[in-house]
Amino acid sequence: MPGVNLRIEVQLNNAGSMAQELTALLGQVVRASAFMVEGHAKGFSRVDTGAMRAGWYVALFGGGGDYSQAVGEARGKAKPDTHFVGPTLPTNPLEAIIGNCVEYALYNEMGTVRMSAQPMAAPAVTIVEPQFKAAIEAAVKKAAGG
Repeated sequence: MPGVNLRIEVQLNNAGSMAQELTALLGQVVRASAFMVEGHAKGFSRVDTGAMRAGWYVALFGGGGDYSQAVGEARGKAKPDTHFVGPTLPTNPLEAIIGNCVEYALYNEMGTVRMSAQPMAAPAVTIVEPQFKAAIEAAVKKAAGG
């Protein structure tokens, strides 16, 4: 009597759902981290009228964020000759832009030949970076089922 071999193989390909979950988790990490950076940048801001501190905003993919609120508050505190800049917008859901709508914020961040730099965004990113990296690791582990 000849032998009968039966082989059953089941393969589950869940890479697509894992990628979707990871993208969603990473988007949450980026969003939360961006608002943390914004908060720290406000704390590092020089204050004369308060416009520059109020001008920090987060722009999120798809139109989320707090630019309109920031520019409204900054305009209310600014001197009449203050210039404002429009938001820079992210191009994908895993990107957030932290910016300042007050034109002179860049000069304060980087300094000029007549004024020393008063970094706001750079030290804010440095503070948030370890938490951001840990949250990214946790999101990858969670999406991988660990």
